[in-house]
Amino acid sequence: VISYTELETLYQQYTEYLDKKPTREKKQEQTRLRSKVITGLMIWQGVHSGELDKMEITNVNLKNGTVYIPGAARGQSRELKLETAQIIPLHEYLNMRQQQIGAGGGDPAKGGAKLFSAGMHNVVQYLTEELKGINPVIKNAQHIRASVILHWLKMYGKRQVQYMIGHKWISSTENYEIQELTGLTDLLA
Repeated sequence: VISYTELETLYQQYTEYLDKKPTREKKQEQTRLRSKVITGLMIWQGVHSGELDKMEITNVNLKNGTVYIPGAARGQSRELKLETAQIIPLHEYLNMRQQQIGAGGGDPAKGGAKLFSAGMHNVVQYLTEELKGINPVIKNAQHIRASVILHWLKMYGKRQVQYMIGHKWISSTENYEIQELTGLTDLLA
C-alpha cells in the first residue's frame, strides 16, 4: 500500500518532472497537461481508465470545485470534490480542450464533448510506467487506486467509501479491507 503522503508527493514530483520536459509543439503541451489531470484524478478521486473514457468536459465544475465521474460497466456514477492542486491544471486543460474541439466545429458547452480524446487504457498504462520511474514501488494503476481506497477506509465509513469509489456493492469495498489485513498478516509472518 502506498501512503497518501507518498501519493501526494508522487503527484508533485511527477508534475515537476513534466514541467522540466522540453515541449516544442502544442500537442506536447496538451499531452503534458492531460497527464497532470489524469494523475490528479487517479490519486485524489481514485478513477480508472474506464471512467476516464466516459468523462465529458461538462463533468468538471471548477466553480464548485467538483467533478462528476460517470459510472462504468461495474461502477456507479458519483460527484467528488477536487483538490486545490488539481484546479489550475484542470482549468488550463479545459481551455485547451475546448479550443481543440471548437476548432473542429463542435460546441463544447452542449455536452457530449469528451474530456479526453480516446484510448485511456493505453494512456493510463504509459502514465503508470512514467510514475514507476519516479517511485518504483508502484506496480500499476490498480495499485494506486487500491491505495486511495485503503486511505479512504481509514478516514470514512465503508458506505461513504463505497459511494466515493463508485462500487455498486459494499462487498467490493470490504474486499480492500480484507486484502490489507492479509497483507499485514503476511508481513508479520
